[in-house]
Amino acid sequence: MTVVNLEFNISSKSSFMTGKNTINWVISVLLCSFFIACKQEPMQDFEESREKMNEIENMSFSQTAYYPNPMGMVDTLSINMDINRNPQSILGYDFLIKGEGEDMIYENGEFKLVNHPKREVTIFPSDKSIERDHNILNNRFIQYSPLTLMNLEDWYYSGDTILQESNYAMYARVDLDTVINENSVYTVFRIYIHGESKLPERFERNNYYKGELSQRVVYEYDQYRFGSSNSKSQYSIPSNFVSVPYGISTQDLVMLKKGEKAPDFEGFDLKNEWVETGDFADQQVLVMFSAINCSYCKLAMEFLTEENNQLSEGLNLISFYPEDSKGQVSRYMNYFNPSFSVIANAGQVGQNFGVNVYPTFYLINPQGKIEEVVQGFNRDFLNKFLIKKGS
Repeated sequence: MTVVNLEFNISSKSSFMTGKNTINWVISVLLCSFFIACKQEPMQDFEESREKMNEIENMSFSQTAYYPNPMGMVDTLSINMDINRNPQSILGYDFLIKGEGEDMIYENGEFKLVNHPKREVTIFPSDKSIERDHNILNNRFIQYSPLTLMNLEDWYYSGDTILQESNYAMYARVDLDTVINENSVYTVFRIYIHGESKLPERFERNNYYKGELSQRVVYEYDQYRFGSSNSKSQYSIPSNFVSVPYGISTQDLVMLKKGEKAPDFEGFDLKNEWVETGDFADQQVLVMFSAINCSYCKLAMEFLTEENNQLSEGLNLISFYPEDSKGQVSRYMNYFNPSFSVIANAGQVGQNFGVNVYPTFYLINPQGKIEEVVQGFNRDFLNKFLIKKGS
C-alpha cells in the first residue's frame, strides 16, 4: 500500500473555499490516488497469477522454443508438458514431457529418459541421485517452464505491449550483469502475461555483449489445461524397449552371445541362502538381469509371478539385480513374492555376462552353454518356460 502525505499552507485570505473549489480539490486527490494505485496494479496481477499457478494440482501446456543457430537459422523445439503437484519432489511437482523422439518422466522420485529412435529408456540407479537431480534441474524445458520462471524473484513491471492483436503486460528481471575480460555481459529475462487469461504466454532470454544484443531465445506457451490430481495424463510404456543405466553406454560392455560358455555366478539370495553355478549342474537355467526402477523389468516380474503361472518342470530361474542393494530389492520383492532365487548387489555377475541393458535374459543349457539371449520384455519368450496351474 502506498501512503501519500499532502501538506497545504493556506493563508487567512484563502482559508475560505467555495463548494466548486472543494469538489475540484477532492477530484484531484482521487485521481492522484487512482494513478498511484494503477501503477502498482501490474505487479499485483503478477503475484496473483503466480499464486494461482502454484495452487493448481494438475496443469498441462505446449511449449515451443526458438533458438538461433550459428548458421543464421532458427532451431525450433516443441514439447507437451504435464505437471502434477507433489510436495516430495525436488521441484514441488512431478512431470511428463513428450517431445520429438524423446520423452522425460519424473514421478515419485524416479526419472527416466525415453529415446524412441534407439528404443531405450535411461534409468537412474539409487547411487546416481546427484546425476538424476542435475539432469532434471538443468533441463531447459524445466528451467524455462512458466512455473519455474514465475517463481523466480526480482521481477518488475516494464510496460504493456500488443502481440498478435492481444494485450500483454511485460515483466522483466536481470539474470546476469557482470564483466568478463573487460567486456560487459548482461542477460535480462522478459515474460509476457496475457491481459485476459492472466497466464504467461511468452518468454524471452536476451543476452547482451558489450551493450549489443548478441542472442535472443524465445519460448511460447499455449494450450493450457488445468485440473485436479485425478486428471493427470497416463503414460503408456513403449513396447520392446530396454532400460539402460545412466552413465553406461551399450558399447561399454560386450554381451555374451549364443553358443558361448556361460560364466560362473554366485551370491547370497534374499533368503540368505548361498547360490552358485554348481547347484545347477546338468540342468537348464534361465538367468534374468533386472533393475528395480526399470519398467520393463517390472512387467517381466509381474508376468513371471502371476498367480496362475508357474515355472516349467526342470527349469531353474535366477534373477540378478546388479544396480540395487539387498535392502532395496527386498522391499521391492514384497510386491511379487517370487518362488525363485533373487540376488542383489550382483554388479560383478552382470559384468561377467556383459549386461548393458535391462531386462536381459540368458538361457543356459545343461552343458553350460548359452542357448538364447533376449533383451527387453518379450512375453512370447517367457511363455515358453511357464505353465498354467492346474493344466
